Amino acid sequence: MTVIQKDLDAVRQQWNTHCIRPSVGARCPAGIPDQLFYLPPSSAVDCIQRDAVQLPTELQDELEQPHTCDDLESERYLDYICGFHNWQAPTDANMAVQHYLQLA
Repeated sequence: MTVIQKDLDAVRQQWNTHCIRPSVGARCPAGIPDQLFYLPPSSAVDCIQRDAVQLPTELQDELEQPHTCDDLESERYLDYICGFHNWQAPTDANMAVQHYLQLA
């Protein structure tokens, strides 16, 4: 089972890090599967709420505190990247740009 699991892990790693080429008429965006899953482009969002009604003040007070990102999954992914590279979370735009350049 260990040998099979090792091969399965290798296939998963290769699949999740390869680049899917754009194709004419495709319904899904091109890119790297891991990034498409954790950081989907805005064109991939199926459920966009338009003309949202303002919540009453009493309900607004009960909302969660704002997050780093609008999308909780993106925030978790960015926290994972910082932890993986042993980086402190960016405290300003310059530090965020430095992290971004280190990823490239």
